[in-house]
Amino acid sequence: MIITGTDGFIGGQLMRQAVSDGRMVSPMPEPVDCLFNSEDGVFVHLGADAGIPQSLRDPLTTFDRNIRSTGVYLQRAVESNLRYFLFASSAAAAVYPAPNPYAASKQAGEAMCLAYMSSFGLASLCMRFSNVYGPGSDDKTSVVAAMCRDALTTGSITIYGDGTTERDFIHVSDVVNTILYLADRSAEEPIIGIVNVCTGYRSTINDLAEIIRFETGARLEHTRARPGDVAPAIMERSDLLPKPFCGLVEGIIGTLHYFRGKLVESKCEHEYECTYEGMESETYVCKHCGDRYKLYEDEMR
Repeated sequence: MIITGTDGFIGGQLMRQAVSDGRMVSPMPEPVDCLFNSEDGVFVHLGADAGIPQSLRDPLTTFDRNIRSTGVYLQRAVESNLRYFLFASSAAAAVYPAPNPYAASKQAGEAMCLAYMSSFGLASLCMRFSNVYGPGSDDKTSVVAAMCRDALTTGSITIYGDGTTERDFIHVSDVVNTILYLADRSAEEPIIGIVNVCTGYRSTINDLAEIIRFETGARLEHTRARPGDVAPAIMERSDLLPKPFCGLVEGIIGTLHYFRGKLVESKCEHEYECTYEGMESETYVCKHCGDRYKLYEDEMR
């Protein structure tokens, strides 16, 4: 299995899980001018310039990273006689006309995958991810990551617009399990075309904010909607895919746990050595030096 974007949120977790499962995995850097070698013949393209805000600031970079690189990988996959191409698309691609450059780039990527399948016989599947969240999303600008980060660092949660827009939030572990399932199934009967990778359950932004507020005590603040933000198309979960296991409340608690740990790392010189002791005490302990840190306090103690 060849994977792009292994330095990113989903790609990194997919890489770790695949290696843990004993799979032969090759991380792929930026598009390179060479043939690919994959034991199972599967190429998973997760690398992308993700997010609407970035695409509004610099649409040409988004197009270059999301469109040109996808074309290069598809061409190399055909030349390398790979048999299955998995493309990380987005729920944003289901909205026509494209409301922002990011959505347009994903629509273009889907079109290229389907064209290569029709023209060159490369079995391809465009995975339209809904809102993926979970541990490891430090650098994400997604609504879950932003709310968790802000709640823990500023004590407030910003809601853009009235908060009634609905989203389908899926935990990264369920996304990783789905990708591995698709890779395994491809040896006999690959799923091709376009498929929604989601839970099939919808929650409003207000619902999400309330869960985080309840767990952190942060205050809620409303502001006007951002340009380029639109309600995504309603996503229906495919019965061909495994059913997600992680519920939203459980997933958000785990994500907050992760972000709390990252805050501790910034307070203690021994990075990645701090572990959470429990929800009741909100206390962390450094495994290296034994120092303890309580969330929202200024000093290690």
